[in-house]
Amino acid sequence: MQIKWLFVLPLCLLFGAGCFSSSDVTIDYTDPSTYENGMPIAYYNVWVESDGFDVTYMAVKPGQTVQIDFQWVDGFHTFVIDEFGFRTEIVEGQIVEFVAPDAPGTYRYYSDVDDAGTGFEGELVILE
Repeated sequence: MQIKWLFVLPLCLLFGAGCFSSSDVTIDYTDPSTYENGMPIAYYNVWVESDGFDVTYMAVKPGQTVQIDFQWVDGFHTFVIDEFGFRTEIVEGQIVEFVAPDAPGTYRYYSDVDDAGTGFEGELVILE
């Protein structure tokens, strides 16, 4: 198995990142060494690019602490979750933290700064 990856990985590096697309994969960036309220903190590293947030889906447990680390901020944007009454301006390198509600469901997050329909939105799913 290691031999296969030793062959495939250099080809991906040689021919570009097309072998792995971040838009095709949803990753839960949870740091298992950091706990709060008896649960690991759900950590997401979000790039704010000119065409939207690069992470458009986050899944967490009810009551879990969520940290979003905003990186490479292109322009002025906000991060809003209406159901929580949560709104903050996005600053590069800023870590936003909140506790997920106890009610399972899907909550829309977005930027409310002239970004409607431009990719500056996503879903936060509170698992059952």
